[in-house]
Order: sequence, then structure tokens, then C-alpha cells
Amino acid sequence: MAEVALVVLMGSGIVELNPEFWPAMWEFARLALQLIEFHGICRRYLDAGNSEFDWNGPDIDAEWEPLYGPRMARELISWAKKNLSLETTAGIVATFVFGTNANSVCMSLWAMMELIADPELYRAVREECLPVRSVDLLTGE
Repeated sequence: MAEVALVVLMGSGIVELNPEFWPAMWEFARLALQLIEFHGICRRYLDAGNSEFDWNGPDIDAEWEPLYGPRMARELISWAKKNLSLETTAGIVATFVFGTNANSVCMSLWAMMELIADPELYRAVREECLPVRSVDLLTGE
């Protein structure tokens, strides 16, 4: 019954091109409520930003601020607000958050491999990071 409905609505190409379509679709259906909840969480974040962030204030050019974090996030959200619906923007935020976290282990391993392979890069990164270190190397405090 589901396949007939799908073919009527979308044609048969999606299933023909993707033999794994039905298992993937049913897995998606199992997780859909969690995805909807996560979308709502991201939408509340945007709603808070709309009411709390002063887009004409001094934080607009800050490298980092507490609500949106880095400038890149503010610029992405500012662009999306002007060009997309809030629902679509919430979907972008959800995808961005998921993608960043899902790839963080891979990105960290890649960065470590690059640092290990290039002693000069390692020294430069270490030198840049040491000033923010909060542990005394001698006392451990």
C-alpha cells in the first residue's frame, strides 16, 4: 500500500534509484518525532534570538557573543532571516548543529594527524593555544 501511494505521489524513480529506500524510509519514520522535537528546539533558539539580540547593537561585529556564538553563526542566521522562513532557518540550524557534532571526532582526528605530520604547524598551534591555558604547568592548579 505504501509503495502504491509513493508511486502515485512521486513516481517510481525514487525506489528504482535507491533499492534501500524502504528500510531507510521506515527508519526515518521511527525517528521522525525526535527530528521534529529537535527542529522545535532550534526554532526556540531562533525565536529567542529574534527577541533578545540587537541586530543594530555593538555585538553585531563581535567575534563571539553568548547567544549566537561566533560571527559566522550570526551572519548565517542574518542571511537566512532575510531570505528564508523561520521554519527553514530552524532546519538549517538543526542540520548545521547535527553535522558539526556528527563530524567532530573525524575533524579532530584529521587535525591531530595534520599536527603530528607537520612540526612547524604543531608549534604554531601550540603557541596560539597556550595563552588560554588555565592550568599552571608547575603546580597543576
